[in-house]
Amino acid sequence: MFNAEFQDELLGFSVCMRDNGFDMPDPDFANLTTTGRLYPEFDLDDPDFESAFEACQDSLPGIPGIAGG
Repeated sequence: MFNAEFQDELLGFSVCMRDNGFDMPDPDFANLTTTGRLYPEFDLDDPDFESAFEACQDSLPGIPGIAGG
């Protein structure tokens, strides 16, 4: 479904989030086909999420086939 480069970039994003204080699991590419989600739901207002996302958002890849991806 997603190419290896995109998967590697998402894995890097998850590592960055953990390195910056937010406990984010690696994306579950197999789960995407059954639930439509790569990650569990997060509280986007969590201060740990906000600060880690600010540090890591540039490493979040665009979705292949969508503008920017």
